[in-house]
Amino acid sequence: MKPFTALTIAGSDSGGGAGIQADIKTFEEWRVYGMSVLTSLTAQNTTGVQDVHHVPVSFIDTQLATIEEDLPIDVIKTGMIATREAAETVGRWIARQNVPYVCDPVMVSASGHPLMEAETRTALSEFLFPYATVVTPNIPEAETLLEMEIKTEADMEKAARRFVDELGARGALVKGGHLDGEAVDVLYDGEAMHTYREDRISTENTHGTGCTYASAIAANLAMGRKLPIAVEEAKAYVTEAIRHSFDIGAGSGPLTIGLTERSGYDEPGRITGNTTACPSHHQRSGHEFLREWSAGLRRESGDGERAGRSRRGCKRRERTCLEYRYDPERRYRNDGQSGTGGQQSRSPRTS
Repeated sequence: MKPFTALTIAGSDSGGGAGIQADIKTFEEWRVYGMSVLTSLTAQNTTGVQDVHHVPVSFIDTQLATIEEDLPIDVIKTGMIATREAAETVGRWIARQNVPYVCDPVMVSASGHPLMEAETRTALSEFLFPYATVVTPNIPEAETLLEMEIKTEADMEKAARRFVDELGARGALVKGGHLDGEAVDVLYDGEAMHTYREDRISTENTHGTGCTYASAIAANLAMGRKLPIAVEEAKAYVTEAIRHSFDIGAGSGPLTIGLTERSGYDEPGRITGNTTACPSHHQRSGHEFLREWSAGLRRESGDGERAGRSRRGCKRRERTCLEYRYDPERRYRNDGQSGTGGQQSRSPRTS
């Protein structure tokens, strides 16, 4: 048995809150083995991006080939792809893979620094979108790529349809974090529209939200979940990560990836009981559960009821329940049922 795997193709955030660093942390929290191909290096912290160095396209190609020849890939996620040449190289490689692909069209950092050359925007629809299971733009990104204003939920739905019908993606998630009111996201999966609503959390510490959200979707797709369910799980996850974000540095702090209340923390560095989880499990902290999980153990609760029940056994099916989220039946994949590392060709969407 082997773990599910995810490959992120993105830029590095030296401050650790976004980019490759956020992707790998998110994969780890979902118990998916993460791999990475670096496209750009950024010198940044919580106050902003100070400088950017783009990795030579030839080395991006070498990284991709090196992973493909040895490691299985169950899902691909892309983030910062700054140049047209990089987009073409990555897109042509993804076209040969037969696995789900999440495209996060990172264009501007949270601090407002451009992360993509203007000519690269057209390259996204030419080389990447046609192979995407889902693209995940926020409203400013969608407005730029579609050259339209998005002011309402109806506008978001129209934009999601256009990404599929006009730009060739198989699905589109337009994220409404820049609008007022509830945090509403709209998914068009090529057949139906899905709307996801969560409470808006008042905080300036949202650095890495888009990277984390897209990576959580990718992790769920790697485990075989359908796109609407993958987005639902990821939306709940990123909301909690924002809720538990923290102040570090002088600018916009990061989300609390890996330290949410599902992991037994209510703030960085302090372990607590996971009291908001499924009632039959809350007597154990998430920290205790993860230690036991690592050791491959299951134990009985004090009243004799089996605390180590799987997702199917948890009647509440709570998103915050560790044992619902870390279902042992979804922790590993069978080679015959998952991505093979990309030996089959994949055709772009044509209708």
